[in-house]
Amino acid sequence: MRALMAVGPEVSGILVDICCELKGLEEAEKTNGWPSRAGKVALQIALTRLAKHYGLIAPDDAAVHKRTGLRHWGTDDYRPTLDAGHGKDSHETESNG
Repeated sequence: MRALMAVGPEVSGILVDICCELKGLEEAEKTNGWPSRAGKVALQIALTRLAKHYGLIAPDDAAVHKRTGLRHWGTDDYRPTLDAGHGKDSHETESNG
């Protein structure tokens, strides 16, 4: 019951129709008086809220914060070069060959 409350009353009905009562998407749209393809959007919203409730998706504010950080594998002072693999050592081995 807490999961349906977390989803919200505006979209919990379609979640129950599709996932619990095993209705088809078209039938759920007709039952709710929605235009075609509106059920898909409502179901996506409901499933996203349900995933957030169970911790499968980070809350919105955490996801935004996570995306804004710069991530890389090098150290803090690491800067990649455009001619990687063509440094002094590789030219010396080619000319000595």
